[in-house]
Amino acid sequence: MNTLLSPAPAVASLAPDAAGDVQAAFEQLHEYKDHTITVRPRRIGGGLWMAAFAVSLDSRPLVAVGTEAGRVFRTPIGAARDAIDAARSFIDARLRTLRSE
Repeated sequence: MNTLLSPAPAVASLAPDAAGDVQAAFEQLHEYKDHTITVRPRRIGGGLWMAAFAVSLDSRPLVAVGTEAGRVFRTPIGAARDAIDAARSFIDARLRTLRSE
């Protein structure tokens, strides 16, 4: 897995309002099965974190910008890992669907 910390990625970037830029801890780019995953954990209050993610293939977005992974964590790292897992599940399901067509 390739990981890149990036302040302003050109691929699969998250919308500022969807990801809560003011409270964002960091933004990471990951590559998985030729797809690019962008993850941005954000503080939601009370010391808890959620992460938004976006998935793209060849610079085309495939997942709605700012999709929340859905679970809450005490650290931004935990939230980021959850978002990466959710994005990978999306990619795996997408590839299974494409193979069955």
